[in-house]
Amino acid sequence: MKNYGYKSKDIYESIGILKRRMLYSKTFPHEIGIFLGYPLIDINGFINNYGKNSLCTGYWKVYHNKKEALKTFDNYNRCRNFYINTFLRGKGILEIMDDYKLHSL
Repeated sequence: MKNYGYKSKDIYESIGILKRRMLYSKTFPHEIGIFLGYPLIDINGFINNYGKNSLCTGYWKVYHNKKEALKTFDNYNRCRNFYINTFLRGKGILEIMDDYKLHSL
């Protein structure tokens, strides 16, 4: 992160830097993947490969440990589908969160 101008470990300061980089940089700040929880090895792979040569693509481009990434993508899809279907049945966000607690036990 230091290579991209993030000197502080304070999350709010780091988000401010990211915001400024998004607003004023000529290129997209690919380090955003760190804030989104993408594996660092895949972020570095993306940057070093200029977005090419990935093993697979899902919620991010995968450059290492394809099997684990596919499991994570599946979990994200199941979670998203649960929330969408529950919302479509007429539940609000607080009810959905309560239902998810019961569903995940």
